Amino acid sequence: MIRWLQWLRRPALDTRLHTRLNAWRHLAPVSNTTSIDEARFILVDVESTGLDPSRDHLLAIGAVPIAQGRLITGQGFEKILEGEEFGPRKTILLHGITPTAVARGEPPQEVLIDFLEYTGKYPLVAFHAEFDEAMLGLALRKHLGVRQPNHWIDLAWLAPALFPELGLRQQPLDAWLDIFNLRAHERHRALDDCLVTGELLLVLLDRARKRGLQSVNDLIALEKIERQSSQSGLYGGM
Repeated sequence: MIRWLQWLRRPALDTRLHTRLNAWRHLAPVSNTTSIDEARFILVDVESTGLDPSRDHLLAIGAVPIAQGRLITGQGFEKILEGEEFGPRKTILLHGITPTAVARGEPPQEVLIDFLEYTGKYPLVAFHAEFDEAMLGLALRKHLGVRQPNHWIDLAWLAPALFPELGLRQQPLDAWLDIFNLRAHERHRALDDCLVTGELLLVLLDRARKRGLQSVNDLIALEKIERQSSQSGLYGGM
């Protein structure tokens, strides 16, 4: 209930941040009819105090772009949010974000506006994207009073739709990394997870081209089919 009441209060922003937020709001929307060869995707991964969006808090955001079929590693985004919440010890051991790192992090409003400017209105991509979308959505509403309009693409659904013959439906990210011999420099670090997930997306885009998919909308439609077929107990895929 406390968190719901927090969302109802409009966050106060200084003039500089308010100006930047308005500039982001007025960015032109990105068309999902763009071809997958020309599209820009933003890989996103978050670290948090736990796995329950209704009570846990955002700790860090990582992101990296893919543009015109290339993973642009030199343009990665990784920031830790300043705060007092850092999660239980087992969570700290997983993501490595210590209480000291959180105390030395950047102000949440600043980090989140940086993130909005970085991502623009381009499609966002993650593995199990619902969690990342939920954690970011809560933080954006709490600290900035905005919702992110970007379309999310979830590789947990897109991957088995493009490779049904592998039998990896509803399997974790590590299973997909193993099958394609992809290795993260360090797992459960936001930017490292983005980079290796970006490599997986490149594999999926190559498969999509070979199967005749042409636009971002085609990827979105295929993901939707896979999600619906899973919920109905049927197997989809092209």
